[in-house]
Amino acid sequence: MAIMWPAELPQSPNVDGWSRTAQNQLWTFTPDAGPDFARPAGRKGFTETASFVLTFDELALFEEFFHETLSHGSLVFSMTDPITRQERLVRFAPGSEPYSYAMQGVNHVLLSCNFEEMPS
Repeated sequence: MAIMWPAELPQSPNVDGWSRTAQNQLWTFTPDAGPDFARPAGRKGFTETASFVLTFDELALFEEFFHETLSHGSLVFSMTDPITRQERLVRFAPGSEPYSYAMQGVNHVLLSCNFEEMPS
């Protein structure tokens, strides 16, 4: 059974802090002569940036989820797609900063996450 995004955390990201980017779907090869060759690399998901406004208690829950449940963000988990409202598998995007946060008023933080959608 898949690990689920905690129900105690916001289930949808902030509208103004969410974006989705298509990943390159091609492998390219440069021969000794002539133009480059390109072929499909297989289905890849999207990368996403998402932000959530959290209380300090929710931030502590998120960090426990990231470090303990997801083994420092290395495991795949299930999360609702903000567009389709369907469950999909994601992970924290490797090769980038997985998350950051900053104060948002007196009692909240703005959590920003980098996700990678896993191919279905």
